[in-house]
Order: sequence, then structure tokens, then C-alpha cells
Amino acid sequence: MSILIDKPAVAGVTKKGMRWVEPVLAAEVAFRAWTNDGKLRHASFKGVRDDADVGEIFEVE
Repeated sequence: MSILIDKPAVAGVTKKGMRWVEPVLAAEVAFRAWTNDGKLRHASFKGVRDDADVGEIFEVE
């Protein structure tokens, strides 16, 4: 089973040499803030969320 895809799952993210995969896992991430260019500041991985539906993940402000 290959999870490689041709283009990113989110718009506006592209760099030469990147490989994209289908998002099949959900993770909980804690962070301090969003940067002006949409990146997470001081992010830390908390764990994989087995109880979360990947299709219903959203940004919490």
C-alpha cells in the first residue's frame, strides 16, 4: 500500500524535492502561536490521536 500522492494535501505548500503522502494519521500538537506566514511557533508533538477522524480535523484559534 502506497500513501504517496502527486501534490500536497494543503494548498500553498511546495518546495523542490518534497514528497507528499496521504494524511492518514491525526496528531495532537501543542504550540505557542501562529507566525505571520502561517507556521506554528514553539510546536511540540503530544501524540497520535486514534480517536480523531482525520477528515474532521480543523484549526482551533
